[in-house]
Amino acid sequence: MSDTTPYNPASTLHRQALAQRLLLLIAEAGFAEEYVASTAKERVFYRAIDEVPYARVIVYSTIEGVQEHAQVRLSGKDAIRVCALYRHPKSKTDSPLFSSAPVLRIGTMEAICERTLDRMRKAYECAGNAIPCPKCKAPTFTSKKGNMVCVARCFEAS
Repeated sequence: MSDTTPYNPASTLHRQALAQRLLLLIAEAGFAEEYVASTAKERVFYRAIDEVPYARVIVYSTIEGVQEHAQVRLSGKDAIRVCALYRHPKSKTDSPLFSSAPVLRIGTMEAICERTLDRMRKAYECAGNAIPCPKCKAPTFTSKKGNMVCVARCFEAS
């Protein structure tokens, strides 16, 4: 399959080839796998954000299975998702820092991989440049209303 061949989600070979390309791309970008299980419904990858303690970029890959059995799910059910999360050091719960547009699995495999890498870079950059909360130093994010909000929600403890 060439890089200009349109991705065909109905083809098992295409779904397997896209999974292998995505796995290589994600590994080359320095991501680690959250967990590996042969029965996993979706393989999830993460990379710590060096500039922001407790923050990481997450890739929900749509890849099921391992090794030669790995393939992306059938189209129409979901898309590749990329976001940045902050893990609260005390409660070990996650809060969103950044969420990108979904990566739709349409076009060529090369284009799908390029869009995925672009979303990964954007999430890393946006979360890495988060403004620290003046009160607790946790990162802040912009709410839907345009306000800067502390991800640790330290204002609620006051």
